[in-house]
Amino acid sequence: MERVLSFSVPTREAERLFLESFATAKDRFRQSLVAVSQARLSLANTDLDTGRPTRRGEYSLADETYDEWLGKLADGGFANVSASLQSDLVDYYGDLASLPTATGADRKRTAAIRQHLARLSWR
Repeated sequence: MERVLSFSVPTREAERLFLESFATAKDRFRQSLVAVSQARLSLANTDLDTGRPTRRGEYSLADETYDEWLGKLADGGFANVSASLQSDLVDYYGDLASLPTATGADRKRTAAIRQHLARLSWR
């Protein structure tokens, strides 16, 4: 059991890579703070694991979160939904026809998503 909890000192190369990535992250954060102060920050909706745009079906937790968020926005009549948020939601779900035909319990959820997106599109 002692072996499982043992600590290995990182190699010099691993330490160098860590410090380099930390410096890069710090620089990007500083640039983002400047962009925020100038009201010009634009963040892409990117899957940080793959580097690709976030899309429905790639990550179940994201799907569940978007579904819940869309439902709450719909419950509020989509009040205060900006054009960019509307665009993000439409992009995330893609073409309504591309949503899978659900069976069982998912059928109700898929129907609600279709209805919410249709309402959102007609705002």
